[in-house]
Amino acid sequence: MKRRFNEIKPLMIVTAILALLLLGCAWALAEEDGIRMEAQVGYDGTVLCGRWIPLRMELIAGDAPYEGQVCVDIGVKHAYYDRLCLPVSLDAGETKMVSLPLRPLVEQDSFSVTLESEGVIDAQSTAMAQMLVPEDALVIGVASGQLELCEALSAIEERSIHGELEVICAIPLSEESFPNERCELEAFDALVIGATPAGDERIRENIAAWQKKGGVLIERNMAQEDAALTAQAIFDEIKAQQIEHGTMQRESYNYAYGEGLNSSLRVNRGEGILPAVLLLTAYALLAGGGLYLLMKRLDRSKDLWIAIPAACAVLCVLMAAMGAKMTLNKPVSVSAHVTHIDREGGVQAQELALINIPSQERVTVTTKDGCPVSRMEYAGFSSWVKMDEGEMALRDVIVQGDAPSLELIGQATWKKRALLIGHDAAPKGEIVASAHMEEDGLHIAVENQTDQLIRDAVLLTELGFARVGDLAAGGKTEILLARTDETKEDKDGLQLLEEGVMAAYQESMHRVMDFCVDPEMAYDAQFRRSSLDEAEQSRRIDLANRLSLAGHALSGTELDCVLIGETPEIVCQQLLLDGKPVERQEQVSMLLLEIPFETQSPDGHFYHPQQRFIRMEAAMGADGRPVLGAKKSASYAEQKEEVLFGFALDGVQAASVERLYVASTPYVGRDAELTLAYYDHQKGVWTALERADRATLEGEMARAAISGQGEVFFRYTGKEMMENGVRLPEIAVEGKNMSDTATDETMIGDNGGESQ
Repeated sequence: MKRRFNEIKPLMIVTAILALLLLGCAWALAEEDGIRMEAQVGYDGTVLCGRWIPLRMELIAGDAPYEGQVCVDIGVKHAYYDRLCLPVSLDAGETKMVSLPLRPLVEQDSFSVTLESEGVIDAQSTAMAQMLVPEDALVIGVASGQLELCEALSAIEERSIHGELEVICAIPLSEESFPNERCELEAFDALVIGATPAGDERIRENIAAWQKKGGVLIERNMAQEDAALTAQAIFDEIKAQQIEHGTMQRESYNYAYGEGLNSSLRVNRGEGILPAVLLLTAYALLAGGGLYLLMKRLDRSKDLWIAIPAACAVLCVLMAAMGAKMTLNKPVSVSAHVTHIDREGGVQAQELALINIPSQERVTVTTKDGCPVSRMEYAGFSSWVKMDEGEMALRDVIVQGDAPSLELIGQATWKKRALLIGHDAAPKGEIVASAHMEEDGLHIAVENQTDQLIRDAVLLTELGFARVGDLAAGGKTEILLARTDETKEDKDGLQLLEEGVMAAYQESMHRVMDFCVDPEMAYDAQFRRSSLDEAEQSRRIDLANRLSLAGHALSGTELDCVLIGETPEIVCQQLLLDGKPVERQEQVSMLLLEIPFETQSPDGHFYHPQQRFIRMEAAMGADGRPVLGAKKSASYAEQKEEVLFGFALDGVQAASVERLYVASTPYVGRDAELTLAYYDHQKGVWTALERADRATLEGEMARAAISGQGEVFFRYTGKEMMENGVRLPEIAVEGKNMSDTATDETMIGDNGGESQ
């Protein structure tokens, strides 16, 4: 037996080896038949919290074609999290790179990515973050990919005015990792590149749009330069441009006016069936009490008491019928389409919708035309889910791609969601508009060269308001806000605004809107809108809602004039809930037109509004006179009893200045013991102004406040600034040029302000 075993032993070994080889081949073939996936998040593992970043996936199909979707969970360190999905399609044996923009709102260092088809997970991968960057960091993209420069930029120590150390993150960007999507580009505060990309028209357009929002683009050849010195120079240039032009204004997938949706458009439905239940209970009690008294008086058999629950049942049926008639339990929505045209003619159009859904079931929201739908990030989320500590709940599933949808998961009696819809319809053509100041006031001209009616338009400026009415396609209008020497004030010292009258000082846009809706406020401090009839109240509420939406759309922008009207020919998108149309209670289609402000009129009258001159630091020089320093990064001063600041007037004829306005809204309080003084260059002394919030320097007084180099200095003093601080004022300058050929002696040179 042993001899026989020894004879067949070699054969058994060979058989085992062949079996293992066959098993390995089968395993390899099985692996080849399935689909595989590798995922990477951010930029070489750098994840920017609160900003858009790419999730890049390499998909490798097996022997068969594949249809499915890539899914990733966002916000997994929060009680509620969202799932973002993207449909994918691959041919047999195809390798495809897929990118999915993400915006993690909470710190998340692990992203679990799955590839699913028909609810079955076919492949999965985990993308790990190597570094988490906080939302308030200064993020710089270095397109050259120079690691030494990135390290030097990230090592710079910069402290804020409050002494806090600023986080600086420099990210190397290769040709493959350079952001292709506009939202991903907005994650960067600055870009350092060797030359503007010339090959891709889309990238150039994205960069131009990004710069308009405050992105800093620095083109620099860094091949032979010292990294540390170059980094400091680049950082200083970034800060200088941010101070001069403003920091990056990020929108993510929320439009700027999104936060005002809930306060401006309301769904006129109950938040549930609670009012109906209370009413039913009251009816049942009344019926029961009445029947009890009747039975007691008649002293009949106890069998007749069945009438009480029977009556309640009848009431329930009646209430159910009333509820069906009033559609209390049907989903409803309101919609607002807003076309925003900026001063350079750029058009951005999007739509908002507020939807109420009386259901605890999972529902999918789409639009009839297949427009992208997403949830407003900062709108209220009225969902309550009872969870144990450490337990998680899936909130929404957001599907992108050719058939976008939003699957609402949150468990609540009513789901009230603010949605953003990518409906980009806008009037065809252009609107030509301009504004300039003359001796008699502010002149505005608007010509509607589009194919659409602009209805019920109002003009808002920081110097007043006017009702324009309808502006037909091809129509034009001219508006004058007339100058007045009389300034009316309320009991708190705030100026009162009248329609068609130019305010003496620039006001906040919110106050202008208030007076536009309720002009009686300029005459009657006790005015209440409730004193008007219902029709007029309704009209003004509608106007206030439109202006409120406009205010949110325009927040953060430097404004002089804006026209706000309706474009009724643009119809809002029809929302679908699980494929069925949702009843829309209200829709409004609005146009917001920013009107460019020309600093000089045709006859030489000039007016430089607030924010045209940059506030600068100041200090007393060795000769006892103030001198200007660097641009002032903060408009608020605190923990000081004295603060000096100034402005450099560029492109203004000093001898032609007739008025210099100084104004700050809001400030610490009119009763605060503050003193605002200007430096008189002719007398060499500080001269206090009557008010610390606003003043007008006229004639010789205004010209004495301007040095030969075009410098204007102000000084705030007061102990209250130590505790409360103070908002530093801005200036506006007005006058008339003496001639078109100004000499060097009359024209102020370039000192860092904005030229005409």
